[in-house]
Amino acid sequence: MSGTPEGAEGVASTASQGAEGGGEAPYEMPTPPDHVVEAARLAPDHWFGLIDPTWSGQGEPPEWAMIGSWRSDEHGEIVEWQENEDYRPSPRALGWADPTDPVDAAIQLATTDYGPPEDIARALAVQEIAVFMAPGGALLSAVAPDDETPVVPVFTSPQHLQTAGRLSFRPMKAPELLNLVPEGHLLFLNPSGPVSMTLELGPLREAVEAAGVADHEDGWLGALDDLLPASVAADDTAASSDEDGPGRAAVPSAPVAPPRDGSAAAADVARGDFL
Repeated sequence: MSGTPEGAEGVASTASQGAEGGGEAPYEMPTPPDHVVEAARLAPDHWFGLIDPTWSGQGEPPEWAMIGSWRSDEHGEIVEWQENEDYRPSPRALGWADPTDPVDAAIQLATTDYGPPEDIARALAVQEIAVFMAPGGALLSAVAPDDETPVVPVFTSPQHLQTAGRLSFRPMKAPELLNLVPEGHLLFLNPSGPVSMTLELGPLREAVEAAGVADHEDGWLGALDDLLPASVAADDTAASSDEDGPGRAAVPSAPVAPPRDGSAAAADVARGDFL
């Protein structure tokens, strides 16, 4: 299972947690939970595996979901810990912030090989998102972390949008987004999140076509009270019924502190249920 869908690239923005200065961290056996200690007492000379907390499948977990194993001696005492070199840490095990929405969840799971990468485009196809606006009403473009690829930053929840800073933004859905993205650009999903991902337009177009035309609740307008002062939010919501339509750009007015890390940033800005 690939960690990213065809035409997509994941970028983990959390810092690596290896030992400072390189090399392997000192050996330390994790403290076994009480139920493992009791199992070891009842089953001497056995191995007892520790499973990643995200794994919820049926039957025996795959090798990549096993963090490691404890061994009990002939007296039923835990005496050894063996790490699994094939283990793939899940988003939860890596300490990433809880996902703010279905797209964010799909990105985190696909990046760590705990979910199908195709779920990213499927979730994005039916979810409202927001984009920054450039002077003149076009979408704001940027450059991906590779310093070459032109991208359009896309935010899948108010939390990610607010963390990115005080810029004019516009809520929309995937069909409209596909019509506005400049030629040669990729989508850059949640650049302010713990994991960002570039996505080509092809998979999203296919997902939109597969999803068909459906009415979905306008979640961004419902969340504007958390992003704008009351007067601005009210004006913008009312404007959606005027001749200008819902395309009017909204401007967050409250200062936003720069993110310290993925978990802290998301926790600081979470102010209610987006969906």
